[in-house]
Amino acid sequence: MKGYLAKLRPAERRIVVGVIVGLFALINGIFVFPHFSDWADEGARLEKARKKLADYKAEVAKKPELEKKVKKLEGAGQAVPPEDQMFYFRDAIIAQGGQSHVNIVNQNRPSTSTNLFFVEQSMQIRVLSDETNLVNFLHQIGAGPSGMRARGLSIAPDQPRMNLSADVTLVASYQKGTPKPASRSGTGGMTTAKGP
Repeated sequence: MKGYLAKLRPAERRIVVGVIVGLFALINGIFVFPHFSDWADEGARLEKARKKLADYKAEVAKKPELEKKVKKLEGAGQAVPPEDQMFYFRDAIIAQGGQSHVNIVNQNRPSTSTNLFFVEQSMQIRVLSDETNLVNFLHQIGAGPSGMRARGLSIAPDQPRMNLSADVTLVASYQKGTPKPASRSGTGGMTTAKGP
């Protein structure tokens, strides 16, 4: 390059050097100057990632405390029985009626309804009993581990006016099991069905 510039006259040298400097400035303007802010952007991204990591570590550090709270809350409430327990719904009502000396004179078929998380089973029964045994029956139904409760209650004296006749709607909620693969039979997704 020096040999080439030495052969040129001074004015030509200035023009060649000016062209080279201009090209250098043009290439820098196109490829280098637009990326000057990239370093600051990368620094901001790095700082954001460090903050996110610190937040995640802080949340992970809270895990033992949160697990204690979850166990405490699980112990405070009544656990919802799994879905397979719903087949004992009618048997549990009849057994509790016998234990509480309540005569179940009529019972409808249990009906089942579902939502995203729970299966709810309900059954209407008519009982004949004195008031003490009826109250005991309702209390024992609600106090048991099955999660049953009375949703509706209609009481009237029986014909000889010796006992009470009551129409009771009993309900129990169960945890919904994992969904089964959909069959291709085309039956559709019904949410309410009659139980056994």
